[in-house]
Parts: sequence; C-alpha cells; structure tokens
Amino acid sequence: MKQKLLVLEDSLFMRRFYKNYLKNFEVICKKNGREGLQWLMDGNVPDGIMVDYSMPVMNGFDFISSYTAFFEHHAPIIMVSGEEDNEAIISCLAAGAQDFIQKPFHPKVLAIKVDKWLSSQCYCKSKNIN
Repeated sequence: MKQKLLVLEDSLFMRRFYKNYLKNFEVICKKNGREGLQWLMDGNVPDGIMVDYSMPVMNGFDFISSYTAFFEHHAPIIMVSGEEDNEAIISCLAAGAQDFIQKPFHPKVLAIKVDKWLSSQCYCKSKNIN
C-alpha cells in the first residue's frame, strides 16, 4: 500500500508534476490550505504533507499554523516555495514544517527528501515515537 502524500499547490502544472513524478506515493492534491484542512477534517490522515508557501485563499504558513493547532496527528510537513526570504523560511520551520525546499528544485532531490521524511514517519509510528 502506497503512503499518502497530501500536496497543497495552487498551480495546476505543479500538481500534475507531483502526481506524475512522485509515483511511489498516493498523491492527493488540493488547491490551497483551506481545501487541505477540509480534506483533513473529513477524517483523512496523510503520511506526509507538502505545502506551497504562496497560495490564494489560505497560504502555506497559515495552513501549518492551523494544522498544528487543530490536529493531534502531525504528519511531516515539507514547505516548497520560490520564496528566498530567510524570515519566511524561519517562520515556517518554527510553525511546524520539517523542511523547506526552494524552487526551482531538482526532481530527484524532492523525491529523496519526501521519501526520507515519510520513511522516518513510518519508523516513528512502528516504534510509537511522537
């Protein structure tokens, strides 16, 4: 069974890219943070979450803040953005993101990072580490 990766990304091109490139995972795409939170409130539990920093309706930082405040289960979060502002990166990491990947990125680097974060999450679940 493939691990579920919730991807929050407003760009149709990038959503298609993630679905096509991250074939080792079940990629569930939502267009913004609000759609992502609704999917989670519907009872879905991902193994990992990849969030675009700049999105309409609810941006990545606001999503992370809401997610960590309202949900007990915290899947690893990887923030993806073209943002180069160190304050934005620091804010996202402090809010709960485990990593921040800057665009443009190499697809293999992204796949390796996602795989490592999801593998470490599986290890934590199997050892009951939180």
